[in-house]
Amino acid sequence: MSELTIKGKIVANIGVQKGTSKAGKDWAKASLVIETGGQYPKKVLLDNMRDAENFAKLAVGTEGVFYIEPESHEFNGKWFTNISCWKWEVSGQQQAPQTPQAAQPSEQPKQTETQGDNDLPF
Repeated sequence: MSELTIKGKIVANIGVQKGTSKAGKDWAKASLVIETGGQYPKKVLLDNMRDAENFAKLAVGTEGVFYIEPESHEFNGKWFTNISCWKWEVSGQQQAPQTPQAAQPSEQPKQTETQGDNDLPF
Protein backbone atom coordinates (compact mmCIF):
# COMPACT_ATOMS: atom_id res chain seq x y z
CA MET A 1 0.00 0.00 0.00
CA SER A 2 1.41 3.40 -0.91
CA GLU A 3 1.71 6.24 1.57
CA LEU A 4 -1.50 8.14 2.13
CA THR A 5 -1.22 11.85 2.84
CA ILE A 6 -3.66 14.63 3.50
CA LYS A 7 -2.81 18.31 3.29
CA GLY A 8 -4.61 20.81 5.45
CA LYS A 9 -4.74 23.46 8.12
CA ILE A 10 -5.27 22.67 11.80
CA VAL A 11 -8.61 24.12 12.92
CA ALA A 12 -8.89 22.47 16.36
CA ASN A 13 -6.51 20.91 18.85
CA ILE A 14 -8.46 18.42 20.94
CA GLY A 15 -5.53 17.79 23.29
CA VAL A 16 -4.07 14.67 24.85
CA GLN A 17 -5.98 11.80 26.41
CA LYS A 18 -4.05 9.51 28.76
CA GLY A 19 -4.82 6.22 30.37
CA THR A 20 -3.61 2.79 31.36
CA SER A 21 -4.31 -0.37 29.38
CA LYS A 22 -5.60 -3.62 30.89
CA ALA A 23 -2.01 -4.87 30.71
CA GLY A 24 -0.91 -1.96 32.93
CA LYS A 25 0.88 0.04 30.23
CA ASP A 26 0.43 3.82 30.07
CA TRP A 27 -0.79 5.30 26.79
CA ALA A 28 -1.43 8.76 25.38
CA LYS A 29 -3.41 9.87 22.34
CA ALA A 30 -3.45 13.35 20.82
CA SER A 31 -6.16 14.47 18.40
CA LEU A 32 -6.30 17.32 15.90
CA VAL A 33 -8.93 18.42 13.41
CA ILE A 34 -7.61 19.60 10.06
CA GLU A 35 -9.45 21.23 7.22
CA THR A 36 -8.55 20.45 3.64
CA GLY A 37 -8.54 23.11 0.94
CA GLY A 38 -10.40 23.27 -2.32
CA GLN A 39 -13.87 24.27 -3.37
CA TYR A 40 -15.51 21.93 -0.84
CA PRO A 41 -13.19 21.77 2.19
CA LYS A 42 -13.56 18.81 4.53
CA LYS A 43 -12.74 18.53 8.22
CA VAL A 44 -10.89 15.39 9.28
CA LEU A 45 -10.07 14.16 12.80
CA LEU A 46 -6.53 12.77 13.10
CA ASP A 47 -5.19 10.78 16.07
CA ASN A 48 -1.59 10.12 17.06
CA MET A 49 -0.46 7.62 19.69
CA ARG A 50 3.20 7.31 18.67
CA ASP A 51 4.28 10.85 19.59
CA ALA A 52 1.21 12.31 21.27
CA GLU A 53 2.99 15.05 23.23
CA ASN A 54 4.63 16.59 20.15
CA PHE A 55 1.53 16.12 17.98
CA ALA A 56 -0.52 18.03 20.57
CA LYS A 57 1.95 20.94 20.42
CA LEU A 58 0.93 21.78 16.85
CA ALA A 59 -0.93 25.09 16.94
CA VAL A 60 -4.29 25.91 15.43
CA GLY A 61 -3.65 27.63 12.10
CA THR A 62 -0.61 25.49 11.29
CA GLU A 63 -0.59 24.10 7.76
CA GLY A 64 1.09 20.87 6.78
CA VAL A 65 1.10 17.48 5.18
CA PHE A 66 -0.07 14.62 7.38
CA TYR A 67 0.81 10.98 6.66
CA ILE A 68 -2.18 8.88 7.61
CA GLU A 69 -3.23 5.30 8.11
CA PRO A 70 -7.01 4.80 8.05
CA GLU A 71 -8.40 1.70 9.71
CA SER A 72 -11.95 0.48 10.16
CA HIS A 73 -13.21 -1.97 12.75
CA GLU A 74 -16.54 -3.56 13.64
CA PHE A 75 -18.15 -3.28 17.06
CA ASN A 76 -21.61 -4.69 17.83
CA GLY A 77 -22.54 -4.84 14.16
CA LYS A 78 -21.46 -1.25 13.42
CA TRP A 79 -18.34 -0.11 11.60
CA PHE A 80 -16.08 2.70 12.78
CA THR A 81 -13.12 4.33 11.05
CA ASN A 82 -10.08 5.79 12.79
CA ILE A 83 -7.47 7.89 10.97
CA SER A 84 -4.06 7.69 12.61
CA CYS A 85 -1.37 10.19 11.72
CA TRP A 86 2.06 8.60 12.01
CA LYS A 87 4.14 11.44 10.54
CA TRP A 88 3.67 15.11 9.72
CA GLU A 89 5.53 17.89 7.93
CA VAL A 90 4.65 21.42 8.95
CA SER A 91 4.71 23.89 6.07
CA GLY A 92 3.89 27.05 8.06
CA GLN A 93 3.21 28.12 11.61
CA GLN A 94 0.39 30.43 12.55
CA GLN A 95 1.92 33.80 13.16
CA ALA A 96 1.58 35.17 16.65
CA PRO A 97 0.27 38.71 17.03
CA GLN A 98 3.07 41.19 16.47
CA THR A 99 4.32 42.90 19.60
CA PRO A 100 6.80 45.74 19.89
CA GLN A 101 10.31 44.39 20.03
CA ALA A 102 12.82 45.27 22.74
CA ALA A 103 15.01 46.93 20.11
CA GLN A 104 12.53 49.81 20.01
CA PRO A 105 12.64 51.19 23.58
CA SER A 106 11.41 54.64 22.55
CA GLU A 107 7.91 53.24 21.96
CA GLN A 108 7.63 51.75 25.43
CA PRO A 109 6.37 53.94 28.28
CA LYS A 110 9.02 55.07 30.71
CA GLN A 111 8.52 54.57 34.42
CA THR A 112 9.11 57.51 36.70
CA GLU A 113 10.08 57.59 40.33
CA THR A 114 6.53 58.59 41.32
CA GLN A 115 5.07 55.31 40.10
CA GLY A 116 4.83 52.68 42.82
CA ASP A 117 5.03 48.93 42.45
CA ASN A 118 1.22 48.67 42.31
CA ASP A 119 0.69 51.40 39.69
CA LEU A 120 -0.11 50.33 36.17
CA PRO A 121 1.76 52.08 33.33
CA PHE A 122 -1.49 52.89 31.50
